[in-house]
Amino acid sequence: MRLLLILITFSIAAINENVRFQHNGYKLIKNNHHNNFSSSIFQNKDNERVEISFYKVKNKKIFVSDEIKRIYLLFQDRDDPYLQAITNKRKCLKKYLPIISSNSLDMPIISVSNIFSDKRYNVGICEQSNVKFNVVLYYKQCARNVLIIKYFFLKNSDKSDIINSVKCLK
Repeated sequence: MRLLLILITFSIAAINENVRFQHNGYKLIKNNHHNNFSSSIFQNKDNERVEISFYKVKNKKIFVSDEIKRIYLLFQDRDDPYLQAITNKRKCLKKYLPIISSNSLDMPIISVSNIFSDKRYNVGICEQSNVKFNVVLYYKQCARNVLIIKYFFLKNSDKSDIINSVKCLK
């Protein structure tokens, strides 16, 4: 049975029977449930966004490792897709490359920071003129499953406050 509970007075939302997000000022704007995956998006008045995804996986380490590899692929040097470009390679400056909080992929929490997004919440931005939000990703063990928290925030927001608002129920 899937559970979705929204109490505006307390700003509590259960993503599924395993995860709860509780934070004042954020409202649920989208909710998806599938067999091995559930996802919810919350947003505040400043358009800061918290995307919480819950995955039922067989091997947590392989899953998280693959997810982090995907992030790094966004920032690899690549051929420019436009034929008339001045250079034939696209490259991110070092200051726009993601940083992993730990060298190991052990749970319960791994964070990837120094990621940027545009106003449409597309991650992988490498030019300051296009940056709207800073992004931090958290991979958290929730029972035998993986919880991914993507937090899109403006520069002066408190990241730990949001991450501590996401709780595993089982």
